[in-house]
Amino acid sequence: MYELEGWLIDGTNMASFALYEDGLTLFGRRDVTSKDLLAVRLDPDVLSAFLAELPIGEDLLSLPREHHATTKIDQVTVGIAIWRGEDVHLFEVYGDLRSDPEARAAAPAALVALFDALVGFVHPLGERWSPDRIEVSLLPGLDLGEGSVPWPEGWPVPDDGKRESGDSFHCVIDGDDLAEVEAVYKEELPVEIQGEVWDINYRLPIPNEGAVRLNRALWTKRG
Repeated sequence: MYELEGWLIDGTNMASFALYEDGLTLFGRRDVTSKDLLAVRLDPDVLSAFLAELPIGEDLLSLPREHHATTKIDQVTVGIAIWRGEDVHLFEVYGDLRSDPEARAAAPAALVALFDALVGFVHPLGERWSPDRIEVSLLPGLDLGEGSVPWPEGWPVPDDGKRESGDSFHCVIDGDDLAEVEAVYKEELPVEIQGEVWDINYRLPIPNEGAVRLNRALWTKRG
């Protein structure tokens, strides 16, 4: 499940929940900007019990893909994908199902019930999700005179010969550097690279994300 925030830098939206056949469960984000994704591997019996409790019935699976639950602009789009064998069911709800009562009332009750079950999942053994790689996005920033953070040595830098002025820059950082990425991000200052300042954001990918195509392109481009 994704909660896509339209005003975030492209490529920085993250999954809010994911459950895999082997029991790996990713959960725990507090809101759409939170990076605090947790992970736990459920035992087979716990996994089976959790799946049995999820409100996934024909009232949900028979719903159309797209739902508009608000007329407000710049709202969250909730995207949920459910695999049943080789079949995948995709659902989108435009509206903040976490905190907007009007959107929750306008969305199909079956989708709201599943959303609540997924964001409400907790586990005492959950630990911080640490992927093999971190996807970092940079946008040209403004020097407001408040200082900047140096870009760590050895990290990728924009290639001036391959980009135009004003272009964003996306790169992959090794997952072992997560603590350093977090430290740079939490400074809430632009980073300085080769004399230029950039606004930084990042996302933590989830397993098989590319294969299942659960990313911003899926939810904004109709196939």
